[in-house]
Amino acid sequence: MVGGRPDTGHRARLFPQGDALSEGPGMKLDIRYFAWLRERVGTAAEQVETEATTIAGLIEELRARDEGYAYAFSDPAAIRAAIDQTLVEMDAPLAGAREVAFFPPMTGG
Repeated sequence: MVGGRPDTGHRARLFPQGDALSEGPGMKLDIRYFAWLRERVGTAAEQVETEATTIAGLIEELRARDEGYAYAFSDPAAIRAAIDQTLVEMDAPLAGAREVAFFPPMTGG
């Protein structure tokens, strides 16, 4: 259990979580970047404080940070997102989220 809730969203404890983070405006999120997104923003993970309420809003905040983020998120249609390891659409709400991951679409297998 994490923060009084089962930790079912973090299979195999790949990304261990601390206490629950605040919700709503000014909330803190752990952000993970994969593949070419990681290369463009220059980091694999970071914790950010955001006023965004949706994934799309978070992307807009990140794009405004600097050229690397603007380049990484220049084509939102080429990006997939997950909240607490669950694939979501760009209009997904961030309320209650602990972790957001951004990655390119996966193909074949």
